[in-house]
Amino acid sequence: MKKALDVLNKIAALDGVRAVLLVSGDGLPLESVVNDAALDADELAALTRDGAAAARAMVEDIEQGQFIQGVIEYSKGAVLMTNLPLRMTLAVFMSREGNKAALWNATATLFPEVVRAL
Repeated sequence: MKKALDVLNKIAALDGVRAVLLVSGDGLPLESVVNDAALDADELAALTRDGAAAARAMVEDIEQGQFIQGVIEYSKGAVLMTNLPLRMTLAVFMSREGNKAALWNATATLFPEVVRAL
């Protein structure tokens, strides 16, 4: 997964990124880059799995296809979750000061690299 870690490092270098993780369907961090010492990769991975599972279930329950990508904004920042093959999830946690639109666009640009690296 070295190639995946290389892509995660590119995302982690973006302004405002606190952590970026490639999370397995079991909620384990397959690869992670954490820029904020207050965050724990294992905890974020488990929470990401739960959040992605809830998003998948919601989209399936309203019969609107498959969950692709979403942003959850909270008082201190936001998390961008992207659905990947095999129920994996790419999660990018960012600070409140980060530019969500720029992060969304950069992650979308790097998304094909993440998929090819799997």
